[in-house]
Amino acid sequence: TEGNNISFIEKAIEIFAPELTSSIDIVKNLKDRTGKNQLKTLFDFFIKMPHDNKVLFIYDCDVTTKYESANETYAFTFEKNSENEKVKKGIENLFSEEHFKEEFYPLKDKDDGGVQSSLDKPKFEEYILNNASKDLFKNFEPMINEIKEILKK
Repeated sequence: TEGNNISFIEKAIEIFAPELTSSIDIVKNLKDRTGKNQLKTLFDFFIKMPHDNKVLFIYDCDVTTKYESANETYAFTFEKNSENEKVKKGIENLFSEEHFKEEFYPLKDKDDGGVQSSLDKPKFEEYILNNASKDLFKNFEPMINEIKEILKK
């Protein structure tokens, strides 16, 4: 998955299917090298390279490339949460707008003397993980179902 999505994915698994944790490994040490373009390169590599494990690549809703599964290599792309108009891309899009509180948008000085406000992702992530529930993570359920289907194959 893209770098900073790991904690959200782990929490979703913990909530919906904790029994999966003994059946899967989440690659964590590529966090700084897993943007969507880098993931495409890795996906293409696994499609062609012989291997025995089932490998699932998980993409954010803003990835438009369609991936064809082959050679025990699978792709899952989250559906866009059209109800979230505040954050339209990235894994944060999967959460309801109500959770994007003003406190997660600190004002920061710009070089030109102005100020800007953008989502403080680490602070938002901490809030989400500390308030995790099935309802909060409902848009992750299709990913859980995909993992279960792949493990059955």
